[in-house]
Amino acid sequence: MGLYLEPNDTKATRLEKLRLAENHKAKRLLELANEELGLPSKEKMERDFIKYFEDEMNKREGNSQTAWRNTYIHLIRFQPRGIALIQRFTNLVKMILSLYTYCCIFKPMKTK
Repeated sequence: MGLYLEPNDTKATRLEKLRLAENHKAKRLLELANEELGLPSKEKMERDFIKYFEDEMNKREGNSQTAWRNTYIHLIRFQPRGIALIQRFTNLVKMILSLYTYCCIFKPMKTK
């Protein structure tokens, strides 16, 4: 990170370095918490979904791999330039939010 407090730093410089270190710490703690919850990191979100899918497909064996390979072929055919994971994740969140909104609006009334 390269943030070191030097003896000849001014008070303002030290405070700025401490603020930057705290920001870095907070970001790292957030990344660790997201990993524990199974949420993807920024680097993973910027990765190509088709490449990710191919890597997952190669981990499979037998009939499972055949199903993954067939899906992979369709992905390549319909999205030859790739799909960003962030796009897939954003669409998933939008779908979940719209489903949640729909369920909240139309939930059945409780009877006593």
